[in-house]
Amino acid sequence: MARGEAKVSVVMPFKDAAESINDCVFSIQNQTLSEWELVAVNDHSDNQTLENIQSIAKSDKRIKVVKNNGRGIVDAINLGIKISGSSIIARMDADDIMKSNRLKTQFEFLFQNREFGVVSSLVNHVNVDGLKNSGFHSYVNWLNKTKSSKDISLNRFIESPIAHPSAMFRKEILYNYGLYRKGDFPEDYELWLRFLEKGVNFFKINDYLLDWYDSKNRMSRNDKRYKIKSFQKLKAEYLKTWLNSNVPPNSSIDAWGFGKFARRQIRYLIKKGVKISSVYEVDCKKILNSRTELPIKHFKEIPKVGNSFIIVLVGGICVRQNVKNFLKSRNYKIGQDFIFAA
Repeated sequence: MARGEAKVSVVMPFKDAAESINDCVFSIQNQTLSEWELVAVNDHSDNQTLENIQSIAKSDKRIKVVKNNGRGIVDAINLGIKISGSSIIARMDADDIMKSNRLKTQFEFLFQNREFGVVSSLVNHVNVDGLKNSGFHSYVNWLNKTKSSKDISLNRFIESPIAHPSAMFRKEILYNYGLYRKGDFPEDYELWLRFLEKGVNFFKINDYLLDWYDSKNRMSRNDKRYKIKSFQKLKAEYLKTWLNSNVPPNSSIDAWGFGKFARRQIRYLIKKGVKISSVYEVDCKKILNSRTELPIKHFKEIPKVGNSFIIVLVGGICVRQNVKNFLKSRNYKIGQDFIFAA
């Protein structure tokens, strides 16, 4: 690596972020690793945001401000990746703050551990507007507990297992398996599922390296691509492929859970060609009042291990743990005999 060459390219699309972009860029400039470049992609932003970052860039040659000739976050990120000068990409959003040791910590991990393609970190959830966001707070708690490569792989169908702006990855895996894709789905989650399907190893640094800001303007609150249905449709697509590769052909595929979320996920799976043989449920009312052609059974009727693979479609950390404990008492093993998808 030549002297002065960037070790890490930070790719940051921005749009209408005048109130936060200065602090965000300052947090990048304050990194203990100084050999970085920032590719800031203007995704048709307001003038004030553009003026703010252009003003900072005048005195820091490491910052490149470019215009997104396409439209939307996917086009912006892909443009940033294509013109980046480093083999290592760090994602960043214009309303978040990275800790001063983020780039150094993640870069050194990838440099020392060639077998890993993606590294992220724990994140601090910062509630900006006093929003009622217990769901998002619970998600961050789960996210910060899902750390090892094995846990990330096994729990990929519960939720997106890493926070997008905390991710750093090798550019080569993008060229091996494709850049970000456009569609009616969350672009980051689709990329993680695709990488995991291809066997890319993920790891999460056991340290808080990002302040993840949660505001009323956050894209995941306002864009239909980040609604629950979009996540479920995407899960169905990749879960089908995973089941084909991991479940023996003579084993039945069953589901646990028949609430609103579970019923919808079952429908999406069936549309993708997954044959669900039976559904197991705890709530006797749901069993008695069910209107479906699928057999609905009490969870205690789950067969002996080896005869059924179970897709668990009930959410919540405590509920998942109770289900896991029950299935383990029946000698079911996660990833071998059951998988969580909620």
